[in-house]
Amino acid sequence: MACGLGAVALMFVFIKESTFSPLDIDFSSEINEINETINQLDDDIIDKENKLTVVMGEISKSEKLIILTSIKTNVVDESIKKLSSKNIKLTSVLTKLESKSETKYQPIKKEYISGCNVTGNKIIFLLDTSKSMLGKEVIDIISLSLQSDKVKNNSSKWVTGKKTIRWLIDNTPETSKILIAGFNTKVAYDVSPGEWTQINERTSIEKQLINLFSNPPNKGTNLQNTIKGLSEWEDVNSIYLITDSLPTQANRRKNAPTKSRCFNADYITGNCRIKFFQQFAQELKKLSPNVKLNTILLPMNGDPEAPYYFSDLSTSTGGCFMTPSKNWP
Repeated sequence: MACGLGAVALMFVFIKESTFSPLDIDFSSEINEINETINQLDDDIIDKENKLTVVMGEISKSEKLIILTSIKTNVVDESIKKLSSKNIKLTSVLTKLESKSETKYQPIKKEYISGCNVTGNKIIFLLDTSKSMLGKEVIDIISLSLQSDKVKNNSSKWVTGKKTIRWLIDNTPETSKILIAGFNTKVAYDVSPGEWTQINERTSIEKQLINLFSNPPNKGTNLQNTIKGLSEWEDVNSIYLITDSLPTQANRRKNAPTKSRCFNADYITGNCRIKFFQQFAQELKKLSPNVKLNTILLPMNGDPEAPYYFSDLSTSTGGCFMTPSKNWP
C-alpha cells in the first residue's frame, strides 16, 4: 500500500514540476502561411475564372460569327442560283438571237443598182438622229416632236433611215470592219473608242443597231462635232452618211465674233447652214485626208442647197451621193 501511495506522490511531483502546456504554443506563423496559401489559391481561382469568362466570350462571338457567316453563305448561294438561272435564260435568248441574226443578215439584193455600192476595209456608218429625221415638212417635224416615243419611232422617215443603214450593212463586203454610230449634236456609238467590228460578228452588230434605234430622233445637227468625236477611227476608208439636211449647229471658232448671228439666232439661215457645213468639211479632212464620204440624203423641204453641197463634197472625195426613191431600200 505504501508503494502505491509513493507512486501517486511521485506522479504528482512530475505533473507539478512539468512546464509543458499546449495552450502556451503560438501557431500564428503556420496559420499565416496557410492563409497566404488560401489567398493565393483564391487569386488563382479568380484569375482562372476571368480567363474562362474571356474564353467563353470569344466562343460566344465565334458562334455568332458562324451563324452570321452561315446566313450570308445562304444568301450568296441563293443569289448564285438566281444569277445562274438568269444566265441560262440569257444564254437561251442570245442563242435564239444569233440564230435569227444569221437569217436577218443575209444580204438583201435589189433588182436595181442603188448608186452607192459599199466599199472599204474600214467603214463608218453614220445615221442622223436629229429631230428633222421625224418628217419631210417642218410642220410635220414639229407635230411629231410632241408625240410619244412610240409614235416618233414609227414615223415613216425615221423608219426609212433605219432600213437604209441596215441595207448598207447587209451589203458590206465580208472582209470589212465597221463602226455603227448615230449623231445629232454629237456622235454616239456602243463600242470602245477606236474599236472596229468585223462584219461577220452578227450578234454584236445587232446589239449596236438596237442601241442606235432605242431613242427616237431629237435635238439639232452638228456634223463638225460628230467628226471630232470619231478621231479614234482615223484609219477609216469610207464613211456612209445618212442624213436629210445641212447642219444646224457648229462649234464657235476662237476668232469668231461673240455676236455672230449664226450662233445667236433662234432661226438658222441658209447661209449659216452653209458655213456650218464648210466647218464640217474641214473637220473631215483632219480625220483622214483620203477618206471617202458617201451621202444618202433623205427628203427634207426647206433646205434646197443640201443636195448640191453634199453631192459636191462626196464626189470630191471619191465617194457617192444619192437621194433614194420612196420604196428604197
